[in-house]
Amino acid sequence: MLKTIRAEERLTTVAVMVLLAVALFVVSRVDYLLFHGLVEMVGMVVATSIFLLTVHAREHLENAALRLLGVAFLFIALVSLLHALAYKGMTVFAGYDANLPTQLWVVLRLMTAGTFLLAPLLLGRRVDLRLAAGAYAALTIALVWAVFSGNFPDCFVEGRGLTPFKIWTEFAAMFMLAGSGLLFYRRREHFDPEVMPLLLCSITLSALAGVAFSVYVGVFDLSNFTGHVLLLFSALCLQRAVFATGVSNPYALLSRRLREAEAQYRGIVENSIEGLFQMDREGFVLAANPAFAKALGYADGTFALGQPLGRHFSGGQQEFQQLLGPALEGREVFQHEMAAQRLDGSRIWLSLSVRPAQGDEASRLNGSLRDISTQVQMENLRQDVERILQHELRSPLSGILGLGRMLHEDETLPEAARRLGGMIADTGWRLLRMTEESMALRRLEEGTYTAVLGPVELLEVLERVRMWHATLAERKGMELRLLLDGEPVPAGGSCLVRADERLLEHALSNLLKNALEAAPKGSAITVRVNTVQVDSARGDGGAVVRLAMHNQGEVPQDVRARFFERYATSGKTAGTGLGTHIARLAMLAQGGGISFESSAADGTTLLVTLPGAEPGAPGAP
Repeated sequence: MLKTIRAEERLTTVAVMVLLAVALFVVSRVDYLLFHGLVEMVGMVVATSIFLLTVHAREHLENAALRLLGVAFLFIALVSLLHALAYKGMTVFAGYDANLPTQLWVVLRLMTAGTFLLAPLLLGRRVDLRLAAGAYAALTIALVWAVFSGNFPDCFVEGRGLTPFKIWTEFAAMFMLAGSGLLFYRRREHFDPEVMPLLLCSITLSALAGVAFSVYVGVFDLSNFTGHVLLLFSALCLQRAVFATGVSNPYALLSRRLREAEAQYRGIVENSIEGLFQMDREGFVLAANPAFAKALGYADGTFALGQPLGRHFSGGQQEFQQLLGPALEGREVFQHEMAAQRLDGSRIWLSLSVRPAQGDEASRLNGSLRDISTQVQMENLRQDVERILQHELRSPLSGILGLGRMLHEDETLPEAARRLGGMIADTGWRLLRMTEESMALRRLEEGTYTAVLGPVELLEVLERVRMWHATLAERKGMELRLLLDGEPVPAGGSCLVRADERLLEHALSNLLKNALEAAPKGSAITVRVNTVQVDSARGDGGAVVRLAMHNQGEVPQDVRARFFERYATSGKTAGTGLGTHIARLAMLAQGGGISFESSAADGTTLLVTLPGAEPGAPGAP
């Protein structure tokens, strides 16, 4: 126990304990009844202080064992008070002999030992102080009633001394205390190093007191004195344990937890493959992890401190201020892929993200960067290969298409050969069209595509697209419904839009294919077209056509935020994630727009807006 006390306080503590024991011994020799009253009074004060400390420190005292002990010792103090008042010579409870205080003492010992045994079993749980107090109140009332009503076994007989029940109860209490000490030691990780010795000392002294209380014959014997002093010191050890955990050490515990959390997060930051950093609003680096230093060519993160991030921009600090202006002003998050320079002047591609810090660090900015040079190189290589293939495939595909048409149109060939020629021509045409669409997608992404806009019959395009995917719809047992102004399309129905026909076909084909793949089997795809409407938001007063394609499938949560981005897909083994990306680019190139709504209850609806065209417009059917 003395190891838990600071070195400069140990001598004083030992001296006080010795003087207290000597003083109590002297008092006991002069007037044992006075000694008993004093020692019980001090014990009650200590026990009550344990309870008050527990209640006062309940917000900091999370240890379930100490919370239970704190509550229990209030009721142990009450029983101790009854024991002191019932002691031989006090004459408070008339008609009772020395058996009454001994019975109350057994109740007190059983409550103490039982609580010490139960406490370690509750470690890791949450002890409700009110519930624990209610349980101990009921237990105390029941045991005290049993004693005063004569339903509790005799524990002391005048002239004969302690009864076997009293002796065996003391031994049982000692075994319970020994078991509790073992349980506390095995679960010592739940306690501060300063507290565990105090608990074990308290349990040991209480067990030794049991030995003393099991051998006395008279209530004024030396062994009785020894037992009372040991119990007093036991309570003092427990009181110090609760005080240390709940009052004197909570800040030390919090500090330790903060250090552990700091070490944990420092480990995460130090080992992150993302370059993490913090800078002030002038762009000077205040903190950086090793990945940041490695990406930009510093030997260590400390060498980056105080350096302007703008030095790694190709345009220097001026480009830095221009690009990060909104983030520097604290208005928005900056995310950008950009070319940068390492410390040695070599070129690097970075994915950079910067956002204003929150709270007390609002004058700073937190950021992350990642070296994407390899990905950029691979993407450039892919685009180069794609350009080459697209360019080189056109000529042979045109030859295949021409050969197929010649075979199909040659009337001197057998019908089977002509049919095969037609199939070759059709396949060649499809491959050529896919190649041209791939080239169109690349030009759309680069912003170099020029859409050939003119009046297009939207209903005819939708019908062609429906026929292209009829096989997939039939395989899934699905119905494709086309409605014009809420009604089935009548014969001769028309809805003109101003669009690039091939681009429109390709976009709607992708959207319908995605809808068929996402919708449950046996459900329906409904395409609703609203005829020309005046769009008040358009400055030229033109008209628009709105198309809504609905299916019962739900867009997964992990895809919704990037639904129209390249490679956005989820749950499809053969999907490329390009369908909605192509559709969005195509609609924007034609002056239209696209959005979606999705939920588990209502399914998914794709909303497409296209400029309308007048029936009399040039090129109209």
